[in-house]
Amino acid sequence: MELGSVAHKYYLVNIRLPINERKKINLDIGEINDLRLVAIFQNGGFTIVWFAIKTFLTPSILIIMIWYWRRITMMTRSPLLLEKVIFALGISMTFINIPVEWFSIGFNWTWMLLFSDIRQVIFYVMLLSFWIIFCGEHMMDQSERNRISVYWKQVVPIAFGSCFLFTFDMYERGVQLKNPCYSIWTTDVGAELAMAYIIVAGICACLYFLFLCFMVFQVFRNISGKQLSLLAINKARPLHYEGQIFRLKFLMIITLACAALTTVFFITTKVSFDDLILVCSYGPGKKC
Repeated sequence: MELGSVAHKYYLVNIRLPINERKKINLDIGEINDLRLVAIFQNGGFTIVWFAIKTFLTPSILIIMIWYWRRITMMTRSPLLLEKVIFALGISMTFINIPVEWFSIGFNWTWMLLFSDIRQVIFYVMLLSFWIIFCGEHMMDQSERNRISVYWKQVVPIAFGSCFLFTFDMYERGVQLKNPCYSIWTTDVGAELAMAYIIVAGICACLYFLFLCFMVFQVFRNISGKQLSLLAINKARPLHYEGQIFRLKFLMIITLACAALTTVFFITTKVSFDDLILVCSYGPGKKC
């Protein structure tokens, strides 16, 4: 059971021990003398610090976004695709950091978990698309870019995969709006679907990272091919172009490192959290 709001000081937990004769679960258990529960919660100090950080970051990011877009619009040319994507990423970051959790302290909003999932999906779609477009815009080839339609083959699968994975999460969250104790792991079919969901999510994350590595490799290959020609043409300012090439390579490495950390965090979070639910639903050492 997950609670998205803590509007009440005390909660009554009604625990049932259903009997399953086919699986021979809870048969002839007799009188219950002891019961062990696993509870994970955020203490008051952590909650206050977390809310305070989000409260501080939201206006800070908003001010930076306004300043950034004002500088872009002051230029004589129209905004580039990469500049628009950076601005959209800032909007999604602001949306996910809006401290609406403050209201969950005083109001019993059961849809807070669903709302948090929606914000995370929007942010992840924007972040993954940004990395693809960022690498594509620095490909340094002869292709004409600076249009979102050029990246539809990469962006559409990202959006489709994220929406597909979110649909699975939304089913459980939707039921939990009326029944907070509902878990898809409590049935055989649901547990198999949940395990398949984890596997598919992990495969999708790994495939995305491998594709991003391929794009970064192409960027480095194109940079190495044109580095000598640029230095030969501009012999008067070799350090200037070497500095630009070094910064571009550094940004590519940072992009790849951030993508790797995001992929590892996404997979480990899904596996560890769902494995905990599996153990709590079936008991230690039990399989679905």
